[in-house]
Amino acid sequence: MEKKKILWDADEVLIKTTPAFDAYLNQKFNLNLKYEDHITFDLTELLRMSESEIKKEERLFYETDFYLNIEAKEGAHEVIDYLSESYGHLIATGRSISDEKHLHLTLDRLFKPHHFSSVHHMGGEHGYSLKKQKWEKCREEGAGLVIDDYHKTVFNAANNGVHAILMTAPWNKGLTDLPKLVSRARNMYEAVEVIERKAKIIWPE
Repeated sequence: MEKKKILWDADEVLIKTTPAFDAYLNQKFNLNLKYEDHITFDLTELLRMSESEIKKEERLFYETDFYLNIEAKEGAHEVIDYLSESYGHLIATGRSISDEKHLHLTLDRLFKPHHFSSVHHMGGEHGYSLKKQKWEKCREEGAGLVIDDYHKTVFNAANNGVHAILMTAPWNKGLTDLPKLVSRARNMYEAVEVIERKAKIIWPE
């Protein structure tokens, strides 16, 4: 029997990227950024840099120990391992394909080889626009659920009939009026609770 599929975002859902990037920026530019400061998803607004400048810093960041020693989100390995008994997992990231080697090295270090069947790089080479929406990738891959920290991603999914979990982050915690098909989870363990509570609705027999 084919497993039910879940599409996961990588950064800030499975991997603690923002705190590591903050530490890199703090050292390089003598800043004092904290995770809680990220009240907007738009880094250009927060950092007062252009998209091209931020992309440049991200590429440099991926080659540093700040990134090489990055950690998984609390409970991520345990939860993915537990869910793998009944669910298949794939990743759709907003990173471009040029970042492929960095993400794969991280996933290989933090998770087991069988955890994720595929990794899809949705981001364009310039800027942060996606080549394809994640709900479209869900349809292509037969995934019934998308899990992401960006509210527009989960709202777009819900508006197109795909169930979603919004993982709480500083840039979305103030949102209260969520679409019907969107549930909120504050951590990986709450995400499991949502999945198990709504499994028959998301994947009807």
